[in-house]
Amino acid sequence: LHLSDGSVLSLTPDIVARFRLATGQSLTCERIMTISGEQDREDAMAAALRLIAFRPRSEKEMRKALGRRAVTSGLQDEVITRLRELALLNDSAYAASFVESRDSSSPRSRRLLAQELRLKGIARDLASESVAAIDDIDAAYRAAERRARSISRLKYQDFERRLGGFLLRRGFGFDVVRQIVRRLWMEREDATGDEGGG
Repeated sequence: LHLSDGSVLSLTPDIVARFRLATGQSLTCERIMTISGEQDREDAMAAALRLIAFRPRSEKEMRKALGRRAVTSGLQDEVITRLRELALLNDSAYAASFVESRDSSSPRSRRLLAQELRLKGIARDLASESVAAIDDIDAAYRAAERRARSISRLKYQDFERRLGGFLLRRGFGFDVVRQIVRRLWMEREDATGDEGGG
């Protein structure tokens, strides 16, 4: 849409059809403002849908991403409300999906998972509820099992230091770390003994 001041307003075919725009048509300033506002809404919604198609988002992440695209806070509210109505934006579902994905691909402690969720804008209560089913002993074992194989030739002191440090960085407490390091060391000893006896 070419305006009399020489500026151009880019419009989608949907907006052109909705407002029945045609070449040579004369528009009032008020009408142009209305059309521009509707185009901004459509652009913001399209951006939000692209973001969600790429990966799920929390409401806080969506607001940040839309803000980076210069979407006003009022328009962000409208888009987020609409996404909620369409069940495309739901912090509870997002938190459950995030925890499941993290736990299967890169296990970590309940505490660290809850902290990551809070950084993504998930409320403290919801974050705690979302990680409640995580068993730290099981998660620590799964996190450390592969790492233990790669350092199995080390002496116990080095094995303990490296594997313990790895688990501590994953947010596990000292008691859990100690228990898992000993368990994996014993499994290594049993496997080495079996190989030696065979």
